[in-house]
Amino acid sequence: MEVISASKLKEILEAENSLLILDVRDEKELSRKLGRLENSINISVGSLKDRISELENMRDREIVTVCRSGVRAAQRQLLRSWPGKVLRMLKS
Repeated sequence: MEVISASKLKEILEAENSLLILDVRDEKELSRKLGRLENSINISVGSLKDRISELENMRDREIVTVCRSGVRAAQRQLLRSWPGKVLRMLKS
């Protein structure tokens, strides 16, 4: 899993628009400084296993995960098995 910076994410988004940004932060974390990311899908890490089917029609897209510390996103076995393109994680 590649860890990318916010500036690298911006660069990727400017070059392509098919990227899936999955924000696994909870509502409390979303209200903090970073806030919500434009065009991201928010499914908190606690409900990801139950809600992963919501992403079924996006399995062909490259995914970038976002969380507060990076640890949760990096350790999610569920996302490591993502059949789409290379997984990336936004550096916090």
